[in-house]
This record gives sequence, structure tokens and C-alpha cells, in this order.
Amino acid sequence: MRSKLYISILLAALMAVPAVAAPAKKKKKVSNTDLHYIAMWGGGGYSGLVNSFSTAQFNSNISAGTGTLNTFDPQFVGGGGGLVGFGYEMHHRRFMFHIGPEFRIFSSMDKLNHYSLDADGVKQPASYDAAQVDYTTMIKHYTFSNFRENQAVGQVMLPIMFGGNFDRYYFLAGAKIGYTVFDFWHQRGKLTTSVTEQMGIEDWTDVPSHNLVTVGNLVDHPEYSGTAKGRNKIGLSGGLDATISAEFGINLNEFFPAAWNEQNEEKRHPWYMRVGAFIDYGLPLLNPGSTGVALVDAQPTSVTTNSLFQSAWADKKLNSLLVGVKFTALLQLNKPKVPNPRFTVAVTDAFTTKPLTTAKVSVARPDTPKRRPQQKAVKKDGMFQGRFAKATYALSSTAPGYINSDTALLQHEVDLRDTVRFAMIPNPRLTALVHDLNTEQLISATITFTNDRDGKETKVTAKADTKEVIAMLHYGDTYKLKISSPNYHDTVASVSDLYATEHYYLRPIKRVRRTLILKHMYFPTDKTDILPASEGDLQTLYNFLNDNPKIRVLITGHTDSQGSDTYNQRLSEGRSAAVKAEMVRRGIAEDRIETDGKGESEPIDTNDTEEGRQNNRRVQVTVLNADEAEVDVY
Repeated sequence: MRSKLYISILLAALMAVPAVAAPAKKKKKVSNTDLHYIAMWGGGGYSGLVNSFSTAQFNSNISAGTGTLNTFDPQFVGGGGGLVGFGYEMHHRRFMFHIGPEFRIFSSMDKLNHYSLDADGVKQPASYDAAQVDYTTMIKHYTFSNFRENQAVGQVMLPIMFGGNFDRYYFLAGAKIGYTVFDFWHQRGKLTTSVTEQMGIEDWTDVPSHNLVTVGNLVDHPEYSGTAKGRNKIGLSGGLDATISAEFGINLNEFFPAAWNEQNEEKRHPWYMRVGAFIDYGLPLLNPGSTGVALVDAQPTSVTTNSLFQSAWADKKLNSLLVGVKFTALLQLNKPKVPNPRFTVAVTDAFTTKPLTTAKVSVARPDTPKRRPQQKAVKKDGMFQGRFAKATYALSSTAPGYINSDTALLQHEVDLRDTVRFAMIPNPRLTALVHDLNTEQLISATITFTNDRDGKETKVTAKADTKEVIAMLHYGDTYKLKISSPNYHDTVASVSDLYATEHYYLRPIKRVRRTLILKHMYFPTDKTDILPASEGDLQTLYNFLNDNPKIRVLITGHTDSQGSDTYNQRLSEGRSAAVKAEMVRRGIAEDRIETDGKGESEPIDTNDTEEGRQNNRRVQVTVLNADEAEVDVY
């Protein structure tokens, strides 16, 4: 019983090693393609011919007159064994099938610490002359001590195994049918003999030595040889043996260096290794013998013993056992058909994280720049999936009202677990509301955005009806703002949050009480040079400024509607600057004069007639501080 307990503990320890030694599990792809392998394996461990020698069984079979059992102390010890094999293995998804010839050898030992036998008329062989049996009054004493019997058996087996492969772990279970190719036994121990003659006065001692045959082929071994060959209980004959088998272990490749694995996978026939714990347990094989005692030939010159399995001590239980560690190497015969890589793309709004159902995914091949990128629309969940040939791909996404995504470069293969995610940023939409500082009423305005990064200007004009400015700007930049509105002082601001609603307040310009319109200022067509015919108005302006040294004025140029808005604006600004330059030349301080141009934006007459257009082509002088005027404005 203790031996069986030791076997159970050993098997549990071997099967626990993979679970303890294995690092964190790494998930791998499972191919749907059948894989075929040549398998080579070898292993070793503990073995034995598990039996139960029974005192009760012996006593029930002993025959009258054959002898008396004095002491009997049997013990099963076992031994060591191993196996090697070569065969075929198939994997279908996680299912495994394994078959192939295997040679296994196992040894075992049983011992009797002490037993004695008193034999009266021990059965003699048939060749013995019956007429000489005249010593029936003698009792022969046979005493064995430290008796050992070793057995060794070699078999060719055919395993048929089924199991499963779960990435790192695997298991196999099935049966093995085998044929015994050799068997061997060996006995050793100390034999002491004496004789009691019933008619004598005392026992005879120093009886001449008997020869104990200790080594021999199992000619009459009840399991594997001789006339009893194949006498097992499950119907097998001809020396066949049947064994149930199980194996559990770990796949080793993922523990090897990454460089080795990459080179191995690129081979036409890659290698895979695994190690596991296994157990082979033979089915009951023995019909026990009926010889009664271990001594079957007791003559004055020789004593021959049976195998213990042939004696009446053996009961109905005899099983072969081999348990240990097994290493298997697999050479892959076929390369799996790997499907084209699958791209999974998810497009969402960067701020709300909601799916963008209007987005499109661009799939391009950098190695083929002349090939147009493929545009793929996403589904209602904002996802796109597709299979493409194995290559390097550049993915990006677009959507109306959003900034185009950056490009994601995918090397070779990406599967469903590696989803490319594009969080798209909406186009910047700065909403600006301009108010009168005093009344807080909304007013129309023009906002000029100057990009701090490159100095580029963007000008947006608020419509009179909406009085709201919505600017589409470049994401990530900061801007300086200049806000202008007629009759209001300009203001400046800085903005970096391009998705906000901002309120700006303009201070009204104080209304002056006098305005001088110079209607007789003449300029060449499309030029800012002042013609001599304008001398009268120039003198009037100079007199006013000279007579009122504290007065500051704003000179504003106006044009008719002929020409573009931009051109007329520049022309009006240039002409007002020319008038200022003439006043400075005549001695008026430069800081007393400001200039402006209104282009065609503020007509005072119709532009449909020549006379009206002439009236609109004017220079207007506005007194900025009329309260300080000493002389009225003419």
C-alpha cells in the first residue's frame, strides 16, 4: 500500500511541474488549417509489475502434504523504465491525434524478507523414479532470507492517442497495444537446508549443499512467455499487452529566444518541442498459477524456483506501470494557410467619443505610390473591417467637418485584437460676439485673425443680420485678433481655445461736431498723386490746421464703386495718406493727423451716374477733438 501511495505522490508532482514553472500565459492565434507533424519522443521514470501477493491466497491453494508455511513477508518495490518512439501527429484547431510505434522497457522487483518451508514429500518431477521414493518419513526444511526477484520486459507498442492543444498546455489520452519482444528475470537470496528424519533421534545438519538456480529465461513465465503466453483477462492473445495512457504538459517554443522563434517560423518545416508528465497503466494480465510453492524441483543436488507470479501466492491482480517525464519534438510537414491580415478601424469624435458614421477610411500602400488609396466607408458603429494582402499599409480617416487624421503605419499583419483607433478632431469653430461697450447691444464687426505661428492673416466680417462671427481656424495654433467696427475704436485680443464662444466689447468713437468734405481733391486715374487742381482744398485744410494748433483730425479717403473692393480700399487709404504727407510737408505736425480709407463702402451719392460717382470720390476730414477747436471747421 505504501508503494502505491508513493506512486500517486510522484505522479501528482510530475504533473504539477508545468503549472508551477510556466510564466504568464501569452495568447496566440489559432489557425483553422490542419497541421501535420512527424513526432519523435523519449522519456523515463518509475516502473513496475504491480501485484499483490496474498498470504490468504497462498493458504487457500496449498495442498495437503506439500508443506507448512512458517513466515511470509512479501513486498513490491518496482524499478525504472523508459520509452522511445517515432510517429505521426495531426492538429485540427485545438484537437490532436497521435499515433506511431514505440519501444518501451520496464523493470520491477519484488522481495520476501523471510520465509520458511517445511516440505514432506515435495512433488518430484515426472522423470524421477517412483521406486526410489522411500524417504517419506523425512521432512525437508528450506529457509530463504533476503529473497529478491527482478523482472525486465521489453515491448513494441502502438499508441493511439487523442487530446487537445490549448496554446501553452496540451493533454493526450488513449490506449497502447503492444507485443512483448523479450523478458528476463533474476532471483537472488540465501537458502539454508536441513532434514528431519522421523525415525531418527535428531535433525540432520550439514546436509550437502543444494544449487539454487538464480538466473534464467522465463520459459514458463505466466505473462509473456512459454505455454501461458498471452493468457490475459481481456481476451488478448499471442503475447499482446494492452495499456491505458495519459499525458499532460507544456509547449516549450515560447520559452525560447525570440530570434530563434522567428527564424524557426520562417523555415519550410519548423520545429516544435514540448515536455510533459505521462502514465502508462497496463490492464490485468495474469491468470495465477497453481503450483503452490516456489520450489518446484527439490532434489539432493538442485533446487529450482518459479517466478513469484507463477506461485499460488499471486492473486488476480497484476498490472504493468510506467510513469515519468516525456520529451517530444515535432517537425511540421505542412505550412498553415494564413488568411490575409484583417484591419479593424474605429473612428470616433475626439471630444464626445461617439462613433463617426460619416467617416471614411483610406487604405494605402507606401510601396506602391502610384496606386490610388482605397476609400472605405465605416458602418453605423463607426467601425470598418477588411482583409488585405500581407504588406505594409498606411491608414487614415476623413470626415466632413473634421480635421483629417494622422496616418497610422501598419507593418505586415494586424488581427482583430489590434484595432486601429482614430479620434478625429472637429474643425475649429470660434464664435465671436461683438458688443457696444456702453449699451452691450450686438454690433457688426470685422475680425482679423493673425496666426502666431506663421503670421498669416484671416479676415472675417460679421453679417449685419446675424452680428456673429464664426471662424474656421487651424487646430493647435494661437491667434491675435483685431476687432474693428465703424464708429468704434479698434480692440485687440489673443485666443487659443478655438472651440469657445467669445464676447468682445468695442468703445464707441465720440461724435465730432464738424466734418470737412474736400470735394475738389483730384487724383490721376488709379493713382494716389495729388493733381495741381486740388490746390484750393489743400489750402483750406492747411489753414484750418494752422489756425487750430490743438486740433487733431482724421483724413479719410473714399472712392466710387468702380473697381474691386480690395482695390478701392487700397486706393482710398493711399490717397488719404497722400493728403497727410502734403500737410506734413507744409509744416503740420505728423502726430496731429490720422488717416483711414473706406474704399467704396460709404457712398454719399449714387454710383449710377458720373455726377454721383464724382461726389463719392472725396476726401473727408473729421475733427477728432472739436471741443478744442478755436476756429470753426469750414
